[in-house]
Amino acid sequence: MKRPAIPSPALPKWLLLESDGLVITIPKKGTYVSNSGDKKNLLLEEAKKTLCEFLEAGLTYDELLEIAKSVYQKEEDAND
Repeated sequence: MKRPAIPSPALPKWLLLESDGLVITIPKKGTYVSNSGDKKNLLLEEAKKTLCEFLEAGLTYDELLEIAKSVYQKEEDAND
């Protein structure tokens, strides 16, 4: 994941914010500050928005399910 350009003295603080989950980068979406430090909730909200876009584009539930199965299967295969 590519980090934004950060001045050298600020880099350690930036890394600390990332590790604490206070700064979250979502590829192709941007970098966000999470008040709660809960990356999972932010990602779930982003996923919900994306699912709404898929629905508006005509993607069916079954098509979405096949995509999800494919992604999770690749992850399982990589961990084996």
